Amino acid sequence: MRGVKRFAVMVVVVALAGCGGSEETPAERAAAPAPCEPAAVKRTPFPIGGERTPWVEGEPRGSGLTAVLAYWPPRWKDVTRARVVTGGTMPEGWNAKTMWIFVGAENRDRGGPELVIEGRNLTGEGTWRDTFAAISYEGQQGAPSYASIVDLPSPGCWRLTLTSGDLHGTVDLQAVAP
Repeated sequence: MRGVKRFAVMVVVVALAGCGGSEETPAERAAAPAPCEPAAVKRTPFPIGGERTPWVEGEPRGSGLTAVLAYWPPRWKDVTRARVVTGGTMPEGWNAKTMWIFVGAENRDRGGPELVIEGRNLTGEGTWRDTFAAISYEGQQGAPSYASIVDLPSPGCWRLTLTSGDLHGTVDLQAVAP
């Protein structure tokens, strides 16, 4: 009798394991928003120029994409992940200026005359797109560089995709209300 009970329990467990649809299908996984972990803020000297302004690295790491966060206020001294305020203007009155640079000798002459940034909110609704002209500055060392004002429309975790010429990269950041 014990063998029959054990067999019946196993049949019920196997039957229940197949019900409920708890596993995601490949289509569901593809449709789900990608997880967002804003880029780690670095406070070491920037790879070119030696500034101590906070900066982040983009993905993939080999892209050389970096962002100098010129808007970063002193009150965020303990913030460790990339963030920006919505609307493009900090409460202190200055613009949310970001210098995008594709560092590395391999990136010279690969950038185009403009940078296209396309953003999508991974934790809510919303998209954003803007273009910015290439710039030159002392200490650039030939790295394709673009000054921008990041003006995201709503709070949330945003993935920015940046493209210029043959160069591509992404950066995740948290947009917060001013």
